[in-house]
Parts: sequence; C-alpha cells; structure tokens
Amino acid sequence: MTLVLDDDERARRLPTLEKFNIPSASFGGISADQPALNVVILNLMPKPESREADFLIPLGLSNLHIRAHVINAQIDNDKDAPTSRITLPKDEIAALRARKDITATIISGASLDDRPYDQVEGLDDLFSVMDWAAENTGGVFNICWAAMAGLHHQYGIPKYTSEEKIIGVFKLAADTDAGETAQDLSLIRAWDQSVGIPSARIGYLLDEDIKSRPALTPLARTPDMRPDSQIALISDNKGQVFMLNHPEYGPHAIRREYERDQITPQGGITTPTPTGDYVIPDGSAAPWQGSCVVLLETFLRQAAGRKLHQDLPRQDVATQDFAQSQEPVLCQL
Repeated sequence: MTLVLDDDERARRLPTLEKFNIPSASFGGISADQPALNVVILNLMPKPESREADFLIPLGLSNLHIRAHVINAQIDNDKDAPTSRITLPKDEIAALRARKDITATIISGASLDDRPYDQVEGLDDLFSVMDWAAENTGGVFNICWAAMAGLHHQYGIPKYTSEEKIIGVFKLAADTDAGETAQDLSLIRAWDQSVGIPSARIGYLLDEDIKSRPALTPLARTPDMRPDSQIALISDNKGQVFMLNHPEYGPHAIRREYERDQITPQGGITTPTPTGDYVIPDGSAAPWQGSCVVLLETFLRQAAGRKLHQDLPRQDVATQDFAQSQEPVLCQL
C-alpha cells in the first residue's frame, strides 16, 4: 500500500523504498483527506537515515495506507562523560501533542543500555512522551531499550547489565503463560517460528519481575537466551507492546554491530560471536522481514481499533474502514 512521508527531503534520501517497490509520496503530494493511519516513529538511534529505513520499509510493505511522521532525537553518549543525554526536538514534540489523529506510536531502541537510568539526562522528557502516547493514541510499540525503559517507568521493572553482549538471531516462541485474548493471539501468531529474530543489547530484564506485574502479559520468549531472562514480547492493558529484540533490523545489522564491537566494545562489554544465522548474503532481504511486516501490521490494526473506540462518536467513516478491514494473514507460532 502507499507510504506517505512527512517531507520531500526524507522521500529523496530513502531510495531503498524503490528497491522494495514501495509506492511513496510526500504529504504535499497526496490529498490530506485520503484515508491513512497516522503513525509516529520516535527514533532514538544514531544514523537516522538508515534507522528510518528500518521502520519505513516494513510499514511500506504492509497492507495499510500509512502516513509516517518521523521524529529523530539527539543522543549524546560520550563514554568518558558521567551522564548521557536524550534531547527531543521541542517544536516537533509540541506539534505532536497538539494532534488528535495519531493512530499509533513506535519508539525505537537506543544505544544507552550500558547506562543506569539515573545517568541518562532528558529521560523525564521521553517518559512524558511515552505517557502521552499511551493515553492519546491507539497503541505504543516500544523496542529494545525503549521497551526496558518504558517497563521501568510504568511498572518499576529494573534493568540489569549482562556480563557479555546478548547478540545474534534467536528463536522466538510463544510463552507458556501467553494471553488468550484475540489481540494477544494475533500478536503471538504474527511471527513465523521458522525464522529467528535479531537481538543486540547489554541490558536484560528478569522474567520473574515481568510475571509479577498483573497488568503485563508475556506473549513470546527467546528460549536460547539466559534461562532467567527469556521473555521477549509483552503487552499490557493499555494497548502497549514491549518488544525486547529488534524485529525491524536490516539483513546486515547484527554482523555490522558485531564487527564494530570488535574495534570499539559497547560499554567495555565483551561481544561474543553472534548466535544463529546472522550472516545474510548481499542483496538478500532479511529472513525475518516478512514476520516484522505482519507483526507491525497486526499491531497497527489493533491500534486503529482502539483509536476508533477512543474517538467515538466523532471518528470519521474513513478511519472506521481501516479498523474494520480484514485481518492480515498470520504465521502460526
């Protein structure tokens, strides 16, 4: 379907969309009243051009018309400094808060998991955006560090530091305590169990902490990780999803991160040889790309339904069509 980008410059610097035959346009090139889901991507990672593509490609490959609003934060993480800093663009955040038509928010990971939370300045600003998104959009999809930080902020779950980096492409399987609601089952089944999911992080959470919070539902786990920290996909009763791995990663992300860490280890932590099949031939799509598309599309359809419910009776018919459209074909997990 069509992916509508928020400015011409972003459309020009993402030629990778053409490679995947993703029809795209800028906001100025499409009618404002054309039905589309408004999706905010809050990027906390460096090299925003490549990180934007990681999200825009699977969104563009979905069966949805999407208006993508990308907000790039500035991350200052000098390892020799006592603190790191997240700086959000004030004008863009203010404009976001003024809107009433945002379907969902996706928040990326950040290269900050070697820092305790009290050593990250600007965290309160990020938490404020997370709270706003949970209350005013149909759903929030938090990834890796953002998932850990969000669970800490909202549910008091502590983050621990691994003795060596957790890196590779890991099997993802349904959790034995997974929810049985239609929405939970749709998210669980969205990931094809025959392909792995990338992960690259230093921080980890304990399964017992997650299971001790009644509002949280573990959906899937990575059984090849450490036995006390395998829960990887979590939902709550506010339409939020917490994914501790990186479904959006491109085909060469894990290999490049491993090679980089051999030169400059993140946080001084050893990076072992990645788990699983992490070397993808040049010119090939990531084996997990299809599952990422279905997972994000499933989440967005659910978010559209919640947003419709929040906004009734003032929601227009166009958005109702999206919320009530056919569910995507799901891969059994």
